[in-house]
Amino acid sequence: LAQGVSVAAVNYPFLQHTNNDYIEIMKNGERAVQFLKGNAREWNIDVKRVAAAGSSAGAILSEWLGGTCQ
Repeated sequence: LAQGVSVAAVNYPFLQHTNNDYIEIMKNGERAVQFLKGNAREWNIDVKRVAAAGSSAGAILSEWLGGTCQ
């Protein structure tokens, strides 16, 4: 925070918890970003300077979010 950076760690459901629905997993991530954007003013988040990152399935989710949550 002293450097002007905030971090949010977001979990997502495993495939077996969504009846094998990949899109539900992606939409879960999208809702997390919407939640952060909805609280941006209160939490002093610059919505023009948000990044998503992950590895393996988290990387795929991050890539998908980059195309949908603009």
